[in-house]
Parts: sequence; structure tokens; C-alpha cells
Amino acid sequence: MAFKNLLPVRKAPLWRRAFAYVIDLVAISIILSPLRSFEFKEENITSLYQFLVNNPGIASNFIITTFLAIIITLFYFAILEFKLKQTLGKLIMQIEVKPLTRELSFSQAIVRNITKISTLVLLIDYMYAVINHTNQRFFEKISNTEVVETWAR
Repeated sequence: MAFKNLLPVRKAPLWRRAFAYVIDLVAISIILSPLRSFEFKEENITSLYQFLVNNPGIASNFIITTFLAIIITLFYFAILEFKLKQTLGKLIMQIEVKPLTRELSFSQAIVRNITKISTLVLLIDYMYAVINHTNQRFFEKISNTEVVETWAR
């Protein structure tokens, strides 16, 4: 056990992190599947916007459902990483979150995962890691965390 602490910490490659994220998206879609309360039929409606304007009751349900999906997604990542240092995807890909300064706090877990509520914002966040050759997203830098391979704890 003492030798395990002597191993160098190895940052997780972005491809493993991307696969972990895809696995997590599948898990989240399964968790969120009960929230799908209505079907959007393209043959009857030309756009989602028009549908929601013409059906204000469904529009409010859509807004509530979207808000719940955002909260559940954020808390899926934040709670699992705070408690276990891993999500299901990270567990399968053998990577984990490592705080850079102290024990991982819940606020650090929230900050590092806030971009995961929007795929576009998350891609921009990942571009920071690619451009800077650090394998550390911008919001990971802000939260003083990184993702490492689990054998290198």
C-alpha cells in the first residue's frame, strides 16, 4: 500500500475522458427517461417553438422538465464525483477526479461540472484543454481539480 503513493500521477487522456462522458450521457438518458411526458410529432408541427406557443400548458411542462433535466444532470456528476471521485463513465474508463489543493468539496464538484449542462459550452471548455495541451478543462482549472488514471492514485 505504501508503494501506491509513490507512483507518479498520470493525467487521463482526453479520449478516455470523452468515452467516459458518452457512457455518462447514456446513464443520464436512462435516468431522465421518465421525464419524457409528450412526443413531438414532426408531421403535425413545423417547429418546437410554434408547438410550445400554441400549447401553453405543454410549454410550462416543457420548461419544468428541461429545468429538472439540467438539475439532475448537474447533480449526477457533482454528487458522484464528490462522494466517489468517479461517475459511472469514469469508473468504466478507469479515471477519477483529483483535487489539486485539498479534499474535493461539493462546491468544487459543482464548478467543474457546470459546463456539462450544455454540450456547446462543454466543447468550448474542452477546447481550452486542447489548445493549452494540459488535459485540464478551464472549469477544472477554476475548481483546482484534474482527472487522473485510477491506478496512479
